[in-house]
Amino acid sequence: MPLLKTVNLRKQFGETRACDGVNFVVNKGEFLSLVGSNGAGKTTLVNLISAHLQPDSGQILFEDRDITFTTVTDRIKAGIVRSFQIVNLFDGLSVFDNVALSIFSRDGKAVQMAALADHDYDVRREAIEVLGEFGLTNKIEVPAGGLAQGERKLLDVAVAYALRNTKRNREFADAVEREPGAKAI
Repeated sequence: MPLLKTVNLRKQFGETRACDGVNFVVNKGEFLSLVGSNGAGKTTLVNLISAHLQPDSGQILFEDRDITFTTVTDRIKAGIVRSFQIVNLFDGLSVFDNVALSIFSRDGKAVQMAALADHDYDVRREAIEVLGEFGLTNKIEVPAGGLAQGERKLLDVAVAYALRNTKRNREFADAVEREPGAKAI
């Protein structure tokens, strides 16, 4: 079963066909690159998959469930998250706090912002884990505005990654671990 699949996905802007019958499949555990020249429709396709645009026709399936007309929020909850070309971080906050805010938001704790991430053990542990996955633990206290451009993009992706559905990820990792000789990475 594919993780993500588009079926005859179409999006047109006036006479310009940005996506014209796109059939795209991503299988679980697969890493793909979307490559094309300027104006080829790469950003439009990503915007359609992430619900920042609605298709004119076609279908988007996530784990065999039709998500074509679900909201951005619903897709984030399902595990579909994107980062944007232009990095958008809280420059006055530390690297840690940028990731912790993402986790607070995902877990519905944003209304409790007065409770600092440092004092929420689960958020602190996960934020440090995410930063470790992106090689940023040595920058944990550095203000995001003090990072080099490449590190800023890495942090931007880490912030998006922190929104992932951790329950779904744990269930998937547990299922993989039960397979003889398999290892979830």
